[in-house]
Amino acid sequence: MESELQIPFEKGKTVACVLTRAAGKYSSVGIILAHGAGGDMHSGHLAHYAATFADAGFPCLRFTCKPVRLPYRVKACQAVMDGAAEMPGLDQVKAWIFAGHSMASLC
Repeated sequence: MESELQIPFEKGKTVACVLTRAAGKYSSVGIILAHGAGGDMHSGHLAHYAATFADAGFPCLRFTCKPVRLPYRVKACQAVMDGAAEMPGLDQVKAWIFAGHSMASLC
């Protein structure tokens, strides 16, 4: 099951996200996936990885952050991590693993 979300960010901006999870299966660990420079949350294999993790019981959140300036991307990553920790319906998630491809691995 996928849900599109908006996580609040600086100055009234939001970060577009997709939460993928399997019905009835929940781990105490969630996974946040970030794309590389020039991509978005639908690029590459992110959707496939999200579905695979969700089927294994790990809620998976992926997001889009277009600007390539590293300080901006780091702030966006922090906003997503903070937002993930407060998401309704994910109270059982006690820890989040952040994984990224290319430039997203720098966050």
